[in-house]
Amino acid sequence: MAHERSRLFRLDPIDAKWGMRESLISYIVRVAAAHSIRTRELIRRIYLPMLDNPGGALHSPFYRNQARTINGVGQYARTFSELTESLTTQGGLARHTLLPWRDLVPENGTGLIASHVRWCPACLVEQRCNGVPSHFPLLWSLDRYQVCHLHDRPMAEHCPRCGKYQQWIPELPDQTRCTACGCFLGHSGSFELQQPDARQRRHAHLLHDMLASDAGVEDWARHSHLCRRLMAAANHLADGQKSRLSEMLGLTRTSLSCWIAKGQRPAFPQLLHVCDAFGVGFKALLTSDAPLSSPQATGGPQLGIVSRRDSSVDLGTYLTKHLQSEGPPVSVATLAKQLGVSRSKLKYRHPDLVQAVSTQYRDSVASQATLLRQQEIQRVVSLTEGLVATGEKPTGRRLLPQLKLNRLSLRRRYLRLAYWSARQATISR
Repeated sequence: MAHERSRLFRLDPIDAKWGMRESLISYIVRVAAAHSIRTRELIRRIYLPMLDNPGGALHSPFYRNQARTINGVGQYARTFSELTESLTTQGGLARHTLLPWRDLVPENGTGLIASHVRWCPACLVEQRCNGVPSHFPLLWSLDRYQVCHLHDRPMAEHCPRCGKYQQWIPELPDQTRCTACGCFLGHSGSFELQQPDARQRRHAHLLHDMLASDAGVEDWARHSHLCRRLMAAANHLADGQKSRLSEMLGLTRTSLSCWIAKGQRPAFPQLLHVCDAFGVGFKALLTSDAPLSSPQATGGPQLGIVSRRDSSVDLGTYLTKHLQSEGPPVSVATLAKQLGVSRSKLKYRHPDLVQAVSTQYRDSVASQATLLRQQEIQRVVSLTEGLVATGEKPTGRRLLPQLKLNRLSLRRRYLRLAYWSARQATISR
């Protein structure tokens, strides 16, 4: 049966593995690539005229802050999924966002969508080697998915060459290239040296199982089901005392009361923490009738879980130990999440320590970028000398095939200068 005519190409969303379906942003980028048009040009020409209030999406703050919510549960997720379905006649694109979970988590809650684009370099390399169209799974958009469960390595969020964050909606329709320097993001960087802890691994598998639960998610991922299960757990484990069960879970005393009695929806990190503490997946937590076992200590502070009084006690000591540790430097934002406080609070209480952490992290990123640049320069010199060793003249045209194999380009000024220096050195011999 022929499909109705669409304004944009009808591409099949990539859903190679359960829980690894393509995100809506990635799908829109691939549609732009299929039309050989810049991604933001596609949005400006096709999407904006169809928006009820296009003003917000015309300005840079949309691409810098709000664009990431296209993969979430809010207004932009609904709007862009509906528009993309209408433009491509490809149905079911809402499942490539977190919209099926909109009854369970708040639209404006913290800890749902990551602040910056993340990816697994090993997965990008596998996509290229297996001939799969390059794409970013929806799972990578989740803030608490910090370790690739397939390769057991930390997710990257900085370009391995220039160390910059990536744009959620890139100008060029290719998410696998750095939006600043064009480097292939599948290259390994310094952040691969970080070793994931057990809690990060558990969270990665829980989140993968969450998105792997595909059939009828809207029917069972509901706030009422969560309240029913938690009330049953309070009756079974805490003599009906919600405050006692909250403390057993490591939450504030009033958390469960706010969810059950007042109808408040938990922040996503809190919901993930509950699953982790009970040792069950999201679907088992919300649908099973089996009694929940006593919660286990999961270790480590959680965003939105540790109370303000508890989280502010040892901030200075924690920062000092981090500066003195031999582990890889991390950003202030990452430390703030680990401590369950905001960056502003850290800067207000310990400005000198925060500045030292920030400087240490920037220096680490810069040193790794410099190391990678030196390796690329050495590679260009070796390729140039290799041509001379075979008796060929080291022209740029002869060098081009080898550069492409190594994903290098003489358009980069430092590589062009290295090539000319190596060429002059070989000629003068």
